[in-house]
Amino acid sequence: MKTSYRLPNEAVEYVKKFAEQYLPKDTVDIPNAEQGQLNLFPCSLKWVHTTSNIASVICRDELFLLAKNSEPDLVSIPDITFLSDTNKQGFDVVREVGLKGVKSCHTYSDDRQESRRKKMGFYMGDSRIKATTLHSFKGWESRAMVIFIGQSVDKKALALIYTGLTRLKRHPQGSYLTVVSCAPELIEYGKTWPTYIEKKV
Repeated sequence: MKTSYRLPNEAVEYVKKFAEQYLPKDTVDIPNAEQGQLNLFPCSLKWVHTTSNIASVICRDELFLLAKNSEPDLVSIPDITFLSDTNKQGFDVVREVGLKGVKSCHTYSDDRQESRRKKMGFYMGDSRIKATTLHSFKGWESRAMVIFIGQSVDKKALALIYTGLTRLKRHPQGSYLTVVSCAPELIEYGKTWPTYIEKKV
């Protein structure tokens, strides 16, 4: 097993629990927490279970809450990343964010060539909220993320969710991860998180 030097210690425990509960044991290297890390890298973990008809609005609100509810000046709009399991859901959230006057740098498009062009221009140093799919975010990392999980959680989706959870980057001023999920199969797991909320119409 590998020691994680990217994830905050607290997040490692929940990532391990997810892998042990939902992924085949021979398909993933489950990380270990770094020994002696103490609380040098604080972490805020939140799971929100909701319904698909209001998921886009909930995701939008959670993105704004990351900046609003953190310590003053610790998380700003450029720090925030949104990851979705589908292009459609991602685009719906980007639209909701835009209606509130906040711009985003995203990779969502129905057109493959346009989506590819947007991925080429995707830059974590951009001054806007970053938004892309779980699949496209492999290899990247962020200290403040909202991850959306739809109702369909097959083996492929579970592997992508795991990858998304491992993209959280520890930071001396804190890391923030919120999962917005519509998947009933993940409710009991979500309830193990430090903060669990259900939001319905």
